[in-house]
Amino acid sequence: MAARATAFARRYASTLLAVTVVAAGTLVVFLHQRAYAPFFTDDGFISLRYAARLLEGKGLTWNDGERVEGYSDLLWVLLCAVPGLFGGSLLTGARVIGMLCTAATFGALIALVRPSRPVQWLGAALAIGMLGASDSVAVWSMGGLESPLVGALVSWGIVAALAAVRSGSRQATLGAAGCFGLVCWARVDGALWPVAAVLGLGLGFRKQAWRLGLTIAGTALVFVVLQLVFRLAYYHDYLPNTAYAKVALTDERLKAGIEHVSKSLFPLAASWLALVSCGVYGLRRERLRGATVLHLVLAATWTAYVVRIGGDIFPAWRVLLYVVVLAASLVACTLSDDLRSPIAPAALRWALALVTLTAVGSHFNPMNWAKGEVWQWDGQVVGKALARMFKDARPLVAVDAAGTIPYYSRFPALDMLGLTDRYLAHHRPARMGSGFMGHELGDASYYLERAPDIICIGVPPCQHAAKFPAQEQLLARKDFKSSYAPLRFEASSNTRTLKALLWVRRTGRIGIRTTPTSVVVPSYFLTTPEGAVARLGPRETIDANLPALARAKVERIDLSAGSWRLEALAAAGSARFTLTSRSRVVAAGDARKPLDFTVAEAVSIDIEVVVPAGSSFTTGGLALHRGPWTAEGARRAAAKEEQP
Repeated sequence: MAARATAFARRYASTLLAVTVVAAGTLVVFLHQRAYAPFFTDDGFISLRYAARLLEGKGLTWNDGERVEGYSDLLWVLLCAVPGLFGGSLLTGARVIGMLCTAATFGALIALVRPSRPVQWLGAALAIGMLGASDSVAVWSMGGLESPLVGALVSWGIVAALAAVRSGSRQATLGAAGCFGLVCWARVDGALWPVAAVLGLGLGFRKQAWRLGLTIAGTALVFVVLQLVFRLAYYHDYLPNTAYAKVALTDERLKAGIEHVSKSLFPLAASWLALVSCGVYGLRRERLRGATVLHLVLAATWTAYVVRIGGDIFPAWRVLLYVVVLAASLVACTLSDDLRSPIAPAALRWALALVTLTAVGSHFNPMNWAKGEVWQWDGQVVGKALARMFKDARPLVAVDAAGTIPYYSRFPALDMLGLTDRYLAHHRPARMGSGFMGHELGDASYYLERAPDIICIGVPPCQHAAKFPAQEQLLARKDFKSSYAPLRFEASSNTRTLKALLWVRRTGRIGIRTTPTSVVVPSYFLTTPEGAVARLGPRETIDANLPALARAKVERIDLSAGSWRLEALAAAGSARFTLTSRSRVVAAGDARKPLDFTVAEAVSIDIEVVVPAGSSFTTGGLALHRGPWTAEGARRAAAKEEQP
């Protein structure tokens, strides 16, 4: 038995050591993530909503009955759906997939070095250490978007391409083509990677790489065409909706892109320094020149693209993460050569300095606000609360942040910033490209035409002033103010309770319900005063709680002529009703008792509920019913029955 174990260990020593190094690097990233937990970007929940609806048999759609490509990472969406096939959490699954992709990138660095001596293993470990020390890697391995997937595909594409050039292996050629083909599905702009790879291979290896270059280019073209055919057939468009919502090649965006990259020079100093120093070293050595050119062309092409599109709006240098990965990959290549030479001690000191610089730069990073970006979890609480409160009505919810509330509520959703809305994406403002990327679309008239039942302004819990022009215009319109009321809801989870200010439409799925003989006012329409709140009661009913001295008013209730009775449903506490029409008191009385009154003609009344000092008032809503509730009403009803 011992002999077999020894033979097994000798045969698979390199594999076991590689697994150990990758596992150690992944553990470092996992521990590093604790500094930024529980970050998960809101846009990641957009991808998860598409994945969830796909699993429900509703296709890659945002809402029922419409098809909009509101994601930019098809392959990531499909991968995130896989855990759901086995009943797993999509959120946890996305995090696990992100970490697996990071681990795969670490594996690519080892495969790139192909270490045969212990000191070379140290070189691979140092390259992995650069990534493990990077905030960008830690944040986006758990951030919920496709960044780690693209990093893994590009890394293995480089490994396979270099192996194919060196050996002419058909398997390596197909591997490189497959990786660079798949990256076209991982990002909308993923086709840039195979283009840059073909260019880098051609410049670095010249005639040696022409067949490989053609294979990569042809495979990438097949992937691009297949997705285009799918997009045209399924979404009836040539570009994804996100491209219309974000891309604008203006001078303002160019300046923003230059500023974005320039601000990264210190936080990502180790990566930029590694690219420059390793680039100079590699270009001077024939055996490293081809690999160095490939890395530099990939990094330069992507950086130029980032500059042109205007940089990025996410924390921790999301789109420059690939530069960090390429820098570590080039460091691995360089160390694989340095550690065979007499200058090995100097190379190790230099590599350790890069790892240290990566760690230091990451922690002095003004563009990494991931630790403080936790409002997504407010969205989780609000979304789940709305799902419980309105599970039967399924209201249309309009949001600025299109991730968490739509994902957790599972309700139809209107994305007011247009990432998942075709109309807004195809009706861009005249000054598109001069404002905040991804937040420039909007149309107040369109919002009102869609008539959402609930509107959340700003990020959850929606207690924010309007930040974008279309929302400001919406809140200023008279027809909006007459159709919507700002109401306060309490949303609770197992550990947290918060308040959300939501604009609710007076009519519609969850609005005031009116018939010729009755009017039902849901409890939450009484939560306009400060301190009042609507919450889910113990019997899964929505109750409004009004504190002492609260004055809640429900306006413009249309009643026909006749006798009416007003009741507070499931009332507790003390309050007083006052009904007015054109500033004239129609009736008044104790809110704990039915209030009967008669109107001689059709009128519009306002109902005011006033809570006295030292008390509070809780109710499940207000109900008005027409009938012979008064003596006069009974007389009129009897007279009507006697008529032939």
